[in-house]
Amino acid sequence: MRSSHRHYYRQMQMLMAMFRIEKSFFIAYNKNTSEYWAEVVEFDQSEWDWLYTRMQYVIDGGGNRIAEDQADWRCRGCFKRSVCWEEPKVEPKCTFCEHAMPRSSGEWECSKHDTVCKDPCDDFAVFRPTKKE
Repeated sequence: MRSSHRHYYRQMQMLMAMFRIEKSFFIAYNKNTSEYWAEVVEFDQSEWDWLYTRMQYVIDGGGNRIAEDQADWRCRGCFKRSVCWEEPKVEPKCTFCEHAMPRSSGEWECSKHDTVCKDPCDDFAVFRPTKKE
């Protein structure tokens, strides 16, 4: 499963880390042959460390576009396409502001004013992913 279904493997690692579970049971169904596949998946600390680092990078504002053009095949089927390529139509709220950073308490901190965010703010700017490097 680790090599054939990487997405599901990583999802399981994330959930096992969050709930402190050492092992999980994965079951897959092949709709073409009606066969089942079952596998015990053990928690992998190094995989979780890598995932956590990537998540923290995005939370800290490091999210990048995956392509240079919205016609790229990876963008055409993406459910978040509008976030990267279209002008956003959002209500001015801290959760959508490029200056806001989440706190562990659940509040949002404004990096521009060095305070807890207050809606609405005169310096509101919509968060936009950076261009592909």
